[in-house]
Amino acid sequence: MNKKNISNILRVSVSAVLIGFLFWKMRGNLGQAFRNIISADWWILILATLINILNSCFMGYRLKKIMAVQNIDLSLKETSSLTFIGYFFNNFLPTSIGGDVAKAYYAVQKSKKPTESYTSIFLDRAIGMSTMGLIAFVPLFFLKQHGIDKIAYIAVSLLMGGSIFIFLVIWNRTIALKLRFLSRFANLVGIHSHAKKAYDCLHGYIKHKKVLLNVFVCSLLMQIIFITVIYLLARSIHVNVPILNFFLIVPITGAVSMLPSLGGLGLRESAFVYFFKNMMAPDKAFAVSMLWLFQLFVLSLIGGLLQLFKFHVKVEAKELEDIQ
Repeated sequence: MNKKNISNILRVSVSAVLIGFLFWKMRGNLGQAFRNIISADWWILILATLINILNSCFMGYRLKKIMAVQNIDLSLKETSSLTFIGYFFNNFLPTSIGGDVAKAYYAVQKSKKPTESYTSIFLDRAIGMSTMGLIAFVPLFFLKQHGIDKIAYIAVSLLMGGSIFIFLVIWNRTIALKLRFLSRFANLVGIHSHAKKAYDCLHGYIKHKKVLLNVFVCSLLMQIIFITVIYLLARSIHVNVPILNFFLIVPITGAVSMLPSLGGLGLRESAFVYFFKNMMAPDKAFAVSMLWLFQLFVLSLIGGLLQLFKFHVKVEAKELEDIQ
């Protein structure tokens, strides 16, 4: 059995075990949870879905601005399509950021600039993570007296610390040079020249501060809109938890879903139920997590349709296997 097969088995197993455990843990509340979903206010759900779709197009705008710095001339339609296609491939690739590999692959087909495309996608994700951490960091000061789980503090600290470290390495060559063990590893696996070119591409963004500020503000707005969507899902089943709590928990849940699994499945839902355990009834938390999963299904369905009919990049079956 090769390494790819082992990896596939492990990530599917993680998701299967977590989903199984979550359903077992919720076994006494499943009936009520599904009744909550069935009795949800469907007008609110439709509104949340439409906002989520528009927000994904906004993500395409962010990616377009980042790629433009590398002279990758993709239209807003193309970068928005990449965003939806990323959601589609998240269903098959490791973690909830696995779709980034597919997005970068398709971007290369259009741009013919491999390093620039992959580094653009990486920076897009890094900025998204940093704004997610910042948004989660602020509510800690207002909610510290409201029974916030200690793990939430650890998760936000790791998210913020990791984001700061990544950008310090990207923007400061002196700090990057101190990580000599990474350079030795790159030499060992024969990718030193590619790694150096990728770092130079990322470091070059420091000359485009206005673009970075624009992208950062856009990312903050997108995160706020997305968290509001999850809040609307909760309101659709009459959850009365203040929206500020969602600004803390949703980013943490999103970060947890980046750990190895099948598109974050199981991790995302378990984390949501766990972190909201002191704020809403378990059946309500589980119902909201399922509605969130449905939102992701809608976005991935759009991505699948675009990949089949709209986004005109031919990909051979063998190549698709290579990125899975």
